[in-house]
Amino acid sequence: MGYKDLPTQISEENATLWSGKIGLITASEYLRANSNLEQCGTYNANQSNVSICKTTNWTTINDEWLTITPIINTSNRL
Repeated sequence: MGYKDLPTQISEENATLWSGKIGLITASEYLRANSNLEQCGTYNANQSNVSICKTTNWTTINDEWLTITPIINTSNRL
């Protein structure tokens, strides 16, 4: 990994087919969920600005991941 541009990263990710039984986001989906694409829109930029990027990405709030994770013993499963 470590792509310097998002289109290349997306292209490489699309070359791999996931056939698992859980929902996983790709690295590029994580990057695109950030409202600060100027500083966080590529893997390298995200790594260089991690303290800023984790505060502007909707998938992480207070260091908690907000993704498709089922909660055991609940009727509200995804």
